[in-house]
Amino acid sequence: MLSELTIRPPKKGAFTIDTDQYPDIPKQHTLCCWSGKRGSGKSVACANFIACLKKRGIYDRCFLICGTFESNKEIWQGLAGIDPEDVILPTKHAFAEVIRRLEEEKKNWDTFQSQMKAYRQFTKTEKGETNFFQRLTTCDSLDLCKPRWPYQKKVPPRIAVCLDDCCGEDLMILPSAKLTKYIIAHRHWAGGLGISVHMLLQSYSSRESLPRPVREQLTVLCLFAMSQTAQIKKCYEEADLPGLSFEAFLSMCRHAWEEPHAFLTIDFSPVEEHRRYRVCMDRYLDPAPFIAMHPMKE
Repeated sequence: MLSELTIRPPKKGAFTIDTDQYPDIPKQHTLCCWSGKRGSGKSVACANFIACLKKRGIYDRCFLICGTFESNKEIWQGLAGIDPEDVILPTKHAFAEVIRRLEEEKKNWDTFQSQMKAYRQFTKTEKGETNFFQRLTTCDSLDLCKPRWPYQKKVPPRIAVCLDDCCGEDLMILPSAKLTKYIIAHRHWAGGLGISVHMLLQSYSSRESLPRPVREQLTVLCLFAMSQTAQIKKCYEEADLPGLSFEAFLSMCRHAWEEPHAFLTIDFSPVEEHRRYRVCMDRYLDPAPFIAMHPMKE
């Protein structure tokens, strides 16, 4: 009887984009926060990350919710390759507009699937036919072009959205914007197609920043240098990092921040445990020496 009460997880996991061939890429869809003061380099870091994932076909399209795109065009269009048509102003309707466009992507994928099915059925050689061209004699008009999928891989579209310079905007401060609802459900929109969310913030936990329910759902946190120990402790307390004292965490942060514009990355769902911490995105950071210097207090 007890064995029947065993919890059996579904085959479909929480992260639906296949990144197995790229173990250095955090699992997707992601809910990622890039937190750093003005001039820290978070926009450049995020844009480079987006560009890398687009190059690998992990992202097909990226929306940008931002009111300062024109002054940051070199970053978001030049580095990340974001089309100006995919830029949305941070009004209270911004995320609803993202979901509307995401649903269009899902509809396009469903249409492509149907067209491919019809194309395969038509081009399949039937019994008694030398080839499918014999069928042309019975068709008055027919477009024989194979359906074309606009993205790199013939898989459901992989979409992301970045929120930049949105603190104090209607999207962040008006309850009617429903930001918490949209972000927490990011994996489920458009019939389960989902969307990755990257949030760039100057303050991790100010009143006009991300609500705590969103912060507690993060899958990746990128922390840039900050001078206030209270802010660092807030990050530590909410992150709930296994076996890591606050002193060890603080030491890891300071180590990562020794280089200009560098940041500490925390992956809350790493492929392997040794991939949990990084300096920027390109160097793994072993917490063991820091834990040895600052062990957990009994």
